[in-house]
Amino acid sequence: TSESGMEVVDQPVAVNRLMATVCGALGIDHTRQNMSNIGRPIRLVEPDVEPIRSLLLS
Repeated sequence: TSESGMEVVDQPVAVNRLMATVCGALGIDHTRQNMSNIGRPIRLVEPDVEPIRSLLLS
């Protein structure tokens, strides 16, 4: 971040990629489609979103 912490200056990360990364670290399949209790399909993250591999290697 910037010195003030208000701006990203290096390696910005999209929220959906961060969510896919967290799911992967927890052993959750982020590409899976779940069903709500009323039968509505819900995804945690869209299936084409890639996790941030370099974050997991740190």
